[in-house]
Amino acid sequence: MNVGNMSSRIILESPTSSSTDVYGQIMKTYSTASMWAEVSYNGGNELNSSAIQYSDANYTFTVRETGNVIDENCNVIYDGHTYNVIFADSRGRYIKLVGRRTP
Repeated sequence: MNVGNMSSRIILESPTSSSTDVYGQIMKTYSTASMWAEVSYNGGNELNSSAIQYSDANYTFTVRETGNVIDENCNVIYDGHTYNVIFADSRGRYIKLVGRRTP
């Protein structure tokens, strides 16, 4: 891994707690951390469902190990879009996160 490739700024959202509101809806709270990442596009799909067209995109975000828990419950905010982490792989000093953007 070449650290020079980590040239994109992302925001990592990690869930801190969840509670319910007066209507019984689950409310999650997140802590955020801004960090440098290497970002690579893995492809996507364009779908039509019930006469509505939408697309999803898959990206891999490689970040440095921080000592904090980074797993499939996290979200990544990159370029104004939120990506749900669907896979997290920690090997050595780096963590690879595969994120999916959906509407």
